[in-house]
Amino acid sequence: MNQQFEGHLADEGSSERRASRRRRRLIAGLVTVGVAGTVAVASAATLGGIKPTSLGADQSEIVSCETSGVSVDYVTKYDSSAAAGLGAYVVTDVTVGEISPRCAGQTMSVTLADSDGSALTEVQTVLNPSNPGNPGNPGSIAVTIPVAPTPLAHDVNRVAIVITG
Repeated sequence: MNQQFEGHLADEGSSERRASRRRRRLIAGLVTVGVAGTVAVASAATLGGIKPTSLGADQSEIVSCETSGVSVDYVTKYDSSAAAGLGAYVVTDVTVGEISPRCAGQTMSVTLADSDGSALTEVQTVLNPSNPGNPGNPGSIAVTIPVAPTPLAHDVNRVAIVITG
């Protein structure tokens, strides 16, 4: 049985058969690419009936109103009912300061997250230019936002801030 197996390998290893197998693989690959390209073109043609006469493009630069960074601080309090009745400190408010006055009137979202990046709570507010910021940064905006639900303070490891508008 070993001789038949070895003979089979010797036949398959011949240069003619290897070349034939390579050609078949190449043809199969080209056919696959051709079919995939046809499917992609057919799919694109079904996206809302775009016609060559109605195709267009535009560009716009997106400039951040805040380029130098902000400060973040938390207000905490002891909650005896937190942590399944064992008591723990919770975050009740988040203060974001040193916000550029160019951001006035825009909406700020603040997400408090755990060490894995999972959101614990998210709050939003509209930035009001009459909220004075850090005295070391005249004209800047600062805002304190109540947090609900209140996460355990030791669970808050990350903060994400987005200003839109």
